[in-house]
Amino acid sequence: GWGDRGLLNLAVSEDGLNWRPVGELEKDPGAEFSYPAMIQDPATGLVHITYTWNRQRIKHVVIDPNLLPR
Repeated sequence: GWGDRGLLNLAVSEDGLNWRPVGELEKDPGAEFSYPAMIQDPATGLVHITYTWNRQRIKHVVIDPNLLPR
C-alpha cells in the first residue's frame, strides 16, 4: 500500500534537500501513474520524463526547465 497513484507532481531543487513544486504532470483520481524516470539532455538542456500511464502505456514528456516558474 503506497496509496493513491493518481497524481504525479513535478518539483525542482537547487541543493537536493529543499524542493519547490512547479507543476503537475498528471492528476486523475483512480488512475495509476508509476515508475517515473527522468534525464536531462546535456546538449539541449531539455528534461525527458517517462512513466507508466494506467498500466497500459509508457508516456514520454519533454520539459524545458527554462520555462518552469521560478
